[in-house]
Amino acid sequence: VTSEALSSGDIRINGVTIGATSDMGFGTTGSTDSAWAKAQAINAKINETGVQAKATTEIVVKVLNDLSTADLKLNGTSIAKGDNIVTNAAQLASVINNGSLAQYKNIKAEVIDTDEVRIIALDGRNLSLTQGTATSTLIAVNGMTLVSTRSVTNRGTLTLSNARAMVNGDAAISAGTINSGDLVINGVDIASSGSLTIQANDEDLTLLNAINNNEELQKLGIRAELYSTDSGSSYRIRLISE
Repeated sequence: VTSEALSSGDIRINGVTIGATSDMGFGTTGSTDSAWAKAQAINAKINETGVQAKATTEIVVKVLNDLSTADLKLNGTSIAKGDNIVTNAAQLASVINNGSLAQYKNIKAEVIDTDEVRIIALDGRNLSLTQGTATSTLIAVNGMTLVSTRSVTNRGTLTLSNARAMVNGDAAISAGTINSGDLVINGVDIASSGSLTIQANDEDLTLLNAINNNEELQKLGIRAELYSTDSGSSYRIRLISE
């Protein structure tokens, strides 16, 4: 993914023009040039192209020395300063995974070696690491030593898959009854307490609400949305893993 935002018409997929990217929020960490924004622009046309985009961003950080003087910032949030004592890879991963970055920005970290941490943006937002006033060599990012006030930004990658079967392969939601065991999503039985009476096109949103109000699916980051491929004449359910 380049550092340029998309303008309408920059990309055509299966004869369909993909629109411009929009700012996904969080300033430079989720702006129009990110893999996140580009995946969003592609997926906005998923019903027409049959192609789905997924965005992920990763950086590998090698801890070379004690980071207590680094004022290391990830996407503008300090991760090695003050109470955040970081002298090794395990501590760096812990600070990221237990802070607001992981909880609110879909960012996680995993230790991949005794002194290395892989930081992952699950939604494909830009990842930016900035080292503050420290003058010594403290970390290396993707093999590149980061010193003084230098910063580095990764814009992630895009993966495209043929989603035709998902968006166009099934009929609209029909009226009927879903009993226990009829619809199981990642091990969660949607009608475990009895049965659900479904209207055609899920007109009263019984099916949609049963999925989105399920606490187990909420913990798994799975939700549903209604979508139509014929301008609202009929509706289907799309499942989304956040």
